[in-house]
Amino acid sequence: DTPPEAILALTFTASGAAEMKGRLAEIIGTDAYRVAVTTFHAYCNSVIQNYPESVGSLAGAASITEADQAVTLKQLLDETPGIELLRPVNAPDLYLKAVMSAINILKREGVSPERLREIADTEQRKILALDDLYHEKGVHKGKMKGAYQDDLKQTEKLQELVLIYTHYQAALRTQRLYDFNDMIMEVAGALESDENLRLMLQEQHQYILV
Repeated sequence: DTPPEAILALTFTASGAAEMKGRLAEIIGTDAYRVAVTTFHAYCNSVIQNYPESVGSLAGAASITEADQAVTLKQLLDETPGIELLRPVNAPDLYLKAVMSAINILKREGVSPERLREIADTEQRKILALDDLYHEKGVHKGKMKGAYQDDLKQTEKLQELVLIYTHYQAALRTQRLYDFNDMIMEVAGALESDENLRLMLQEQHQYILV
């Protein structure tokens, strides 16, 4: 007996939103067009635009596309001091996609640049504190074992990722911009901490179907 307008259906893709409404119409008829059907990003963006006082640093900011994100990260890889492993001399863009993917995953997991730095520092300390870090005899005596060299190199890449991630977030804030992952993370955080926002959205949407 719930009125259709009380249901908010969330889907993963923009094309999926239109498809979902069409499929819903096949089930319940024209009432389907009274149901709010949207993507996660579109819904979060509407919350940011309609409730700016609840989204902190994103209030009054504008969203960027994945293409914009790639351009910004490429510039940071080119210009940030101390980036060597993630910017090979003969192939400076080699890790661009990997860096972009890593930052997006970190944001989705709620890992800030500060937390990533703690993780990288901890991993590096663990490796350097190992008892069998160096060869104790043979022609390689006194040299770090190859496996540990590889592990240490990965932590050094992680340290460089921390730099890029930190500068990327600073660039977005300076330019009053946010990316797709910021949309979801900021709104999720706001829903956890802002009871008034939760109450207002609960009044609009009695049920949420994902």
